[in-house]
Amino acid sequence: MFNNRASALDCTVRDLSDTGARVTFADVSIPPPEFELEIPSKGLRIQARLVWSRGATHGVAFGEEAQVWTGPPPS
Repeated sequence: MFNNRASALDCTVRDLSDTGARVTFADVSIPPPEFELEIPSKGLRIQARLVWSRGATHGVAFGEEAQVWTGPPPS
């Protein structure tokens, strides 16, 4: 999500961690430098910053305060 949540691009999220992720778009879309990444299956919405791009695949970093895994702590 970007442009004050008025615009969105669908992507596939890979290599999700507490500090960032690798995202792939269906075409060679370049996301804005900063955007909100939303992953409904994880109940996650987080600010992301574009770090690198290679074709349709991009690396993004999350802020230090990011809590990626929102489920209960591991036992």
